[in-house]
Formats: sequence, C-alpha cells, structure tokens
Amino acid sequence: GKSFFDTGGENMFCKHRKEIAWIVIWAFCFSSTVLPYKKIDPARKNTPAKTTANLETANGLNTAVFDTDAGQLRVKLPDDIQAGMSPMLIPYWTEGSQKSMEGLYFESSLTTPFHFIKHSEMSFKSSNPIPGLKYHVFDMERGLKHMDVYGVDYYVSFTPEAAEKALGIDEFELVTTTEPFQVFRLPETQLVEAATHLPAVYEVPDRSLLRSLPGFGSVMGSDGETLPSFHDMALEWYEDVDEMDRWVVADGPAEWPRIESIQERPDTEIDVPENPVSNIVLEDHRISFTTEAVGVPHVVKISYFPNWKATGADGPWRAAPSLMVVVPTDNEVVIEFQDTWAESSGQILTIVGLVGLLVGGFVAWRRTTSQIQSSESVGS
Repeated sequence: GKSFFDTGGENMFCKHRKEIAWIVIWAFCFSSTVLPYKKIDPARKNTPAKTTANLETANGLNTAVFDTDAGQLRVKLPDDIQAGMSPMLIPYWTEGSQKSMEGLYFESSLTTPFHFIKHSEMSFKSSNPIPGLKYHVFDMERGLKHMDVYGVDYYVSFTPEAAEKALGIDEFELVTTTEPFQVFRLPETQLVEAATHLPAVYEVPDRSLLRSLPGFGSVMGSDGETLPSFHDMALEWYEDVDEMDRWVVADGPAEWPRIESIQERPDTEIDVPENPVSNIVLEDHRISFTTEAVGVPHVVKISYFPNWKATGADGPWRAAPSLMVVVPTDNEVVIEFQDTWAESSGQILTIVGLVGLLVGGFVAWRRTTSQIQSSESVGS
C-alpha cells in the first residue's frame, strides 16, 4: 500500500512546500520573539556610563576591566582590529557590574551623537564617525563637563599622550596603573540630580521623514524664521559647556518658560536643599530614588524614550542632550520602562497570526488526507 507521504508518485513535501515554508517561517519568528520574550534593557542600551575607557587595543582588556570599581566601561578599539563590537559584551561577561556606553543597540539611541562628541574630547585619536557634528578632539577640559552630564566616574587612558594630559589636570585622580592602562577617578557625579535653574521648554518636534517631503513645511517661529529641531537645539546646548546647568526640555509644566532659541534661556535660580537625592537604584527597566526636593525638576541621566513612565513624579520629559527630566510629587520616585500599545499590539498580532497559520495548516492537512482517502477508495 501507499505511505502517507506517497501520493501517487508526488512527494507530500513538494506538493505543499509553500505551506510548510510559511509554517517554518512563522514558527521561527514566534520562537525568537514571543516565547523567549524579554525586554531589551534600556539601561544597557543607552545608559550613561559609570566608567569610560579609551582602550585602543584588546591587550590587557580583562585586567583593565576588573581593576576598575563597579561601573561602566566604554572601549575604543583601533580600526585594524576586527572585533570592534566585542566590548559591547562586557556587561554580559561581568554579570552587569561593568556596563557600556557603546551598547549593542547604541545606533538607535538618542545619546549616540553626544557620546561620540565626548569620545573625541577624551581620545588622543578619535574616529569621529558621525558627519556634521562639532568635534573637539583631545579637549579633556570640555570632555570632563560632558562626562559629568552622563554620570561618568572613571577615565582609563592607554596612549602616553592621554595619560600625560590627564595627569596635568587636577580633576583627574590617578587610581591605579595596569600597564599600559592608567585608571583615573573623575569628580563625583550622580545618576539623578536636582535642578539649580528653572528649565526652559523648546516645543519643536524632531525631524521626521514625513516633514522632509515636499508640501510639509517646517515649524516656524514667531518672527517667521524656520526653527531647528529639538535634536539640533540639543546639539547647540551641548556645545555651550559653560551653561549646562540651564536645562532645555521638549515639554513640561505650563509655568516653565517657552523659548525659540538657546539665547532665550532664563537664568532663574532654584533653591534646592544640599544633596537632596539619595537611594538611587538602577535596575533593568526601573530607576528609583528618594528626594527631599519635591516639586523641583530632577534630571535622570538615562536616555529618554516614550516607554518610560513615572510614579511619584510628573514627566518624564525629554531633556537636552538626550536625557529626561521629572518633577517629583512625592519623596519616593520610581521610573519604569513599560510596554505601550505598539508592543502589546505587536505581541497580540504575532500570536493571532501564528494561530491562524496553524489553523490554516490543519485545514490544509485534513483536506489533503481526505483527498488521499478518496483516491484510495476509488482505486480499490
């Protein structure tokens, strides 16, 4: 008699190869997205670093990593080393104790252009990979201020030129030397800080593909001039290292002044208790802290994304350069990275599509087996 896969000389796989191929594709998509579903840790994707390293070779990498205190490490490898992306696995190999500015998904982060500006300032030789940015190569005085913006605690030099320059700057404290690296502690900084000046709101959206098409005009100011995007405004803010305590945000309470240029920022100081922020805890998809400055804006040195939701505070709102600002309404503040309708809808549609595919496959299988049985009945 005939086997199940023998239909009068035509192989079942060949006859239904399209259906089988779709089942395999959908099964792969389902298994790689829904079943092992775990959110990407935004803290590792775009978290400000706590240890920044300018390592221009892979030699001695592990020693340099483990000789630093628990923090975050950014590594710069030379172009002739093909494993340039491998340092992004440092959080994995150190079980999260060492995190990285250049994470696996850093290309999609708001922080990327500002990170490379800072990288150029702290490097004797920098790649400057993003065109159109203002780079200040090997200007460590500027780099110090930018590293404070992103909560960087350490600087690791490799080149003799970088070590010599760091040793000549008071703010760099040599912690240890592991040839050829030297580890410097930077001035104290915090992941969350209270404002010293009233923020200004720049309510101009970022560039989009739709707005670049003919027929879609740019945002115009009160004088009829075209206004730059918030991203461009943030780059201008980042360039002015002497006024970085005067924040610019994309939205905020009605009482915050609205501006159309960086020069319009107010210089209104805020009374803040000394060291008001404590108990800062950074976890996967969660940031919590305690503050004594309720009602005062606080900057959180984590890249802004719409999925962040605050409890015990208003906001968060995007702040220049790529961070976020909240206004505590309670002493205890929690900010969590949550699913939005986009993620939830995508998961539901994936499951619905898989169920539909399985049902369609089952119906096709029943139809095929019925045809085979009918053929066998006729033949007998």
